[in-house]
Amino acid sequence: MWETEVKPLFDAAKVTLDVEITTRGGQGVEICQNLDIEKFDVVIVCSGDGLAYEAFNGFGKRADARTALQQVAIAHIPCGSGNAMSLNLNGSPHPSLSALAVIKGRRTPVDLMSLTYGSERILSFLSQSVGIIAECDLGTENMRWLGAARFDVGVIQRIFTKRVYPCDVAYKIELENKDQIRSHYKQHRNREGPNNSAPGAGENAGEGLPPLRFGTVNDELPGDWEKHSYDKMGSFYCGNVSYPPLPA
Repeated sequence: MWETEVKPLFDAAKVTLDVEITTRGGQGVEICQNLDIEKFDVVIVCSGDGLAYEAFNGFGKRADARTALQQVAIAHIPCGSGNAMSLNLNGSPHPSLSALAVIKGRRTPVDLMSLTYGSERILSFLSQSVGIIAECDLGTENMRWLGAARFDVGVIQRIFTKRVYPCDVAYKIELENKDQIRSHYKQHRNREGPNNSAPGAGENAGEGLPPLRFGTVNDELPGDWEKHSYDKMGSFYCGNVSYPPLPA
């Protein structure tokens, strides 16, 4: 896909490339963690969503994480079994059209989310899930030869076996109705627009990630949060995606 559908477009656009072919999991984290951010404008991952995840977390591990994440864009060329980042950013699951979107595109700030496992902090850019959705992804690694169909197989298997995932869920409701959500979105969209800097850009430049607002999973819950226990939860899903695709 890279050689036949993507690279020719970048060559035609006279993009200067430094190509790295990854051979193992975690290599994308290392590349971005050690990248000279003064020499590159964008990191373009040609993969599924996993390598994009590694790129964000590589930048997140740096001492200058804020500067790296604000200064170097991360773009996605869909070449995996799951290509949700490209669908949200480029509006396309096709490598060639996504490459064209990257060439013609505008930098757009997006939200990241922090997850904690014990004392470990991980950046999430797309979604967070527990239960069937997560397990049909992680549990079908041996079916990659099926492409995107492996996710359908994984879900069907777990539905018919009636798998459940007991868990405790704690949350705080910030906006209670759609009118509040619309107003909040319009306010921030008008203030931050796709061509403006990310919130806080330029502040504390050179520092690592900002401190966690609510602590880690090991800390006490704030008093205004609600907590519920579920014995038969099938799936818990949170979405965290970009702005809708913009016209070229």
